Amino acid sequence: MFDNHCDYCSEQKARYFIWSIRRRCCKKCITDRNGLESLGNLPQFFSDTLRSIVPSLDASGTEDIWSYLDRDAVTCIVSATKLHDEFLNLEGEAQENWRRDKAKERQRRINHGRLCEDWIARQTKIRASRLNDARMRRCEAIKQRLIDLGWGEELEFIRDFKQWPAVKQPKDLTERIWRNIKDDLIKSLKEHKASRLEEEYLDAQEDRRLCLSICLSELRFSIPLSERILPPIADFRQMEPFSTLIMAPATEKVEFSASMLQEATKKWRSSKDIELRHMVVSGSSLTSGPTDVDILSLAATFFKCWRSHCCNMQTISYPEVLVHGCCMSAYGPGHHNDNAWNYDGERVSFDKKAHSLAKTILEASGLDYNITTQEQVHQPNFYIECHKCPSTDHSNGKRILLTWHSSIIHALSHAQGKKIHMARANLSDSEVKLVKELEIEELRSATGYADYTCMRCDYIGTWYGLLDHVSCKHGQSGKLIYLTDYDLAITQTGFRRQPGGALILKLS
Repeated sequence: MFDNHCDYCSEQKARYFIWSIRRRCCKKCITDRNGLESLGNLPQFFSDTLRSIVPSLDASGTEDIWSYLDRDAVTCIVSATKLHDEFLNLEGEAQENWRRDKAKERQRRINHGRLCEDWIARQTKIRASRLNDARMRRCEAIKQRLIDLGWGEELEFIRDFKQWPAVKQPKDLTERIWRNIKDDLIKSLKEHKASRLEEEYLDAQEDRRLCLSICLSELRFSIPLSERILPPIADFRQMEPFSTLIMAPATEKVEFSASMLQEATKKWRSSKDIELRHMVVSGSSLTSGPTDVDILSLAATFFKCWRSHCCNMQTISYPEVLVHGCCMSAYGPGHHNDNAWNYDGERVSFDKKAHSLAKTILEASGLDYNITTQEQVHQPNFYIECHKCPSTDHSNGKRILLTWHSSIIHALSHAQGKKIHMARANLSDSEVKLVKELEIEELRSATGYADYTCMRCDYIGTWYGLLDHVSCKHGQSGKLIYLTDYDLAITQTGFRRQPGGALILKLS
């Protein structure tokens, strides 16, 4: 009972007792049948009478008077053989008396074993309590020593201090032990403090980045849509004073004001405008020249992103290029990756091909591409007509008309080594009205775009969504009137969507 050696393999790992024969055994010997055998495998001459008194352990490793009924129970081969030989040396009534005496003897030993197991369990519990008390005394003594050395504040942050190897030992702290463990404990505390402060600093930075994002969102919704061209959050984080504030010590209180964001936006816009002007000047013959016209506002100024083939547009004008998704992404639209605008200098470039086509169309329209601005080509009655399409792809006298941006995309589809035939359309007032209606129909047919806003409230949705909204919420039916019942919506980036394709007008 006070030893832990297995009586079958002599290893120090005996966990099971066969109380009726005062033997210990380990799990391995039970599994490997080392000196043991399953009751089910005993020779046939072992009758049920013998099996009932043979010392055995059931599948759970427990000896019981009924364990012989478990076919997986194991028994000691030597003891079983000895009992079998004794039984055979007796005859008649002597065998029955022997069996009865052996059964009683086995029961007494098993009962005594239960008492021993209960005693062992009580002693184990008492010892565990004493050891735990010793650990607690040691822990409190070490804590007090460390508090005296000035480490009390750091100890408040350590939840598992009791589990440290030098602390959890069940031995009272002595001067000799303290001298041996003091330096290692202080070293561990220093490492813990450094790690904690680093984690707190990183958490503070992340909290400040989140706070900056929230402030930027609030600013975005507080300014008119037409002015909603703001830097990506990654640009703000790289600009002063935001980068310094984000990297400030964790104990320092940091706040971001709307005025700071607005001032940073102005500087960012100025910086990116300079970058874009440099692209234009180095990639074209455009210059500001003697006029005061900004080259970025010219109708012939176009840019392209590094993945323009995957976008809905193949060329980008200014200032849309400042909020074009691909310019902040390493993958394409919808994957911003928390990058700054044109972060590697290769996300956006001057579109020479679109610029050349724009020059050709403007010259064919009798306009000077050096001074014609985007404002001029976005006038309500300004449309470009393709004179090539009716002769090749269409019939019945139909005319192909396009808005300015759509005309450049249309020209790109024609310009595969061929000359384009496009110029400003000469339209009467009635024809302009018809084209406007075609433009509205084209926009209304696009069910995936929220192009319309209700004039009575802040609802924005598709055309059919607008019809349902006006009918259900405002109780209006019948034809909706432009600028009375609805207006064309401006997107979150500050632009109205233009018709994406050709407008086919039948001549009267």
